Formats: sequence, C-alpha cells, structure tokens
Amino acid sequence: MVEYKYGELADWNDADTAGRSEFARLTQGDNVVRIFSRPFQFQVVWLKDASGANRKLRPALENCPLVKRGEKVQTRWLLGVINRKTSATEILEIGSQIYNGIKNHINDAAWGDPRNYDLNIKRGKPSDNPLYTVVARPPTPLTDEDKAIVAEFEKTTDLKKLCQPPTAEEVHARLNEIDGVSTPSDGNGTSSQSSGSGDSGQQKTQIDSNTFNFDDKQSSL
Repeated sequence: MVEYKYGELADWNDADTAGRSEFARLTQGDNVVRIFSRPFQFQVVWLKDASGANRKLRPALENCPLVKRGEKVQTRWLLGVINRKTSATEILEIGSQIYNGIKNHINDAAWGDPRNYDLNIKRGKPSDNPLYTVVARPPTPLTDEDKAIVAEFEKTTDLKKLCQPPTAEEVHARLNEIDGVSTPSDGNGTSSQSSGSGDSGQQKTQIDSNTFNFDDKQSSL
C-alpha cells in the first residue's frame, strides 16, 4: 500500500509530486504573492455528486472507502502567503503544476528559499497549457507591516490541522451526503449513516468542519 505524506514538509524536494484565514483565489493574469510558510501536504479525491457537480474529499489513512472504490488520489499543498493585491495573509492551495514551478526556483542557486522574494503566479486562459507559470521577482525583505500580519496569521491559523486526514467514518459520512444514500456498516470502520432525519436508531457521525472545507471546484493548479 502506498504511504502518503501529510502535513508540513521539511524540504520542498520532499513531496509526492507524482500523483480562520481566507483561501486565496488565483484569477486570470498576475497573482503576486509572498510565501511565508513551508508547504503542508495532503491528498484529495474528486467525485461527482448526483447533480454532476465536482466534489473534493480527502481520503482516510486506513480502511478508506475512496481507496476501496479505486478512486484516483491526487496530492496537493497548502501555503501561507501574503496576497500583494490585498496586502492580506491568505491560505493558498496548490497542485503539482504550481508546486513544481516554485520548486524550480528553489533549486536554482540564484533564487533559493521563496520566503525571500515575491512570486507572480500567472494564470492563463482555460485553454492554455500549462495553465499556470511561476515567475520570481527580485528579492526584498518583509516590511514591518508584513511581519505583523504574518505573526497574526500564525497565531490564529493552523495549517497542519487543516491538512489532517479524516477518519474512515468521516469519509463514509461525506460520501453518504454526496450520494444521498445510507449504507450499513461493513465492520471496517465505515459505520452506517442516515441521510434522513427520522431514523432514531442511527447516530450520525459528526464531521469536523476543517475536514471538508476546501473549494469544490476541480482545477489543475
């Protein structure tokens, strides 16, 4: 069984690239940010609900219903960034295309640690390939204002917690919500969840709001 990494990575090269604060939204054109955290890694699976809309779930580490169904697992990362458009701290969720663009600068001796310079994450048109390109700007130190908002972010936001994998029961409950069905327990940590309100014999699993709080819109970040 593949072992996935979760949480803060010690180094940008330590990533699985093969496979609260506001969340940043990358718009078409220039998106200039300053990264101030290490990358925090987690995995997601994309599904379609009954209406055909995309839904994003994180797989459990053990007895995961998504893995049992053979769903494709993708690796993603969270970063703490300063959005230069708004001068505010945000959480930026990225995929392998942007991650590798940042890593290319890190592995270039002329640039190094991305916490020392701003990055322009350019988003192209939907038909562009690649959709995103990452361009470094000349190194500049953080201002006192930058340092103050980063310190506040770090006091109030726990990126590690946001990346924690759910339990198999939480995934099962989320699948029931998406599918609109109730499934009996299979004895492997995926207990039955009722999609209705009239079954007093079933106790609904309480889902941590931090477990499934990401934007349900699929992209190739």
